[in-house]
Amino acid sequence: MTTTYCDELSGIASFPQTQAQGYYQGGHEVVFQSTVQNASQLAGSIIVLAQPSAGLVYLGMRVTVSATLGSTTLAISDSVSGNVYAAAAAYTASSVVAPTSAQLAYGPLLSQANLICTTAAATLPSSGSFVIHTYWMQAT
Repeated sequence: MTTTYCDELSGIASFPQTQAQGYYQGGHEVVFQSTVQNASQLAGSIIVLAQPSAGLVYLGMRVTVSATLGSTTLAISDSVSGNVYAAAAAYTASSVVAPTSAQLAYGPLLSQANLICTTAAATLPSSGSFVIHTYWMQAT
């Protein structure tokens, strides 16, 4: 029977042995909570959600809405590398936004970034709110 290793552990079978990076194996989770009050923000508005630091690796997000955002779409990205963490989508109910394999392959942030939400397609409602939790790995 053949033994294979996941990509993160591929170096442990080599000589000299290399260990996995701490954010991929044995890291800690970091969570950013970003609460936004709906106030009829126009389509094209940019809302700064968080400032993840260098070295963090994206894991995914959850969007919780107090009421439907209608046809307004939200896109989540960062201001430094242009990484897109959630493509523009209309959130009519709360949802978990699982990362794609491409997003997981972004690797660690090289510098601190502004995590931003860009609205499009319609004006946000005049009342209610939404909360975006983003999840990241941090080396130990």
